[in-house]
Amino acid sequence: MRTLVRRLVTPVSRPALLFLVWTRRHTIKHWVHSLNTELRRRPFERQRLVTLVRGLRKLSHDPKLANHPDIQVVAKPDSNWDATTTASKCVSSSV
Repeated sequence: MRTLVRRLVTPVSRPALLFLVWTRRHTIKHWVHSLNTELRRRPFERQRLVTLVRGLRKLSHDPKLANHPDIQVVAKPDSNWDATTTASKCVSSSV
């Protein structure tokens, strides 16, 4: 029974997963780059990471910014959020 379900679901789920990843590729890029930058930062601060994840969640739920291809890294240097774009401009908002 388990192999039957696996045979029926796997061919459908792989393309569906690839389609989902492709349509959300910019959002995934935001998460990967931002988390990678924050986790390499020393000294590690748990509260900064939690705040960054909350900011990334808000960014992901905003339809205008979620799949914006120009945003490279989301960071929280002080009290403002900065989304660095490829045009060297910053989109800032206070949280």
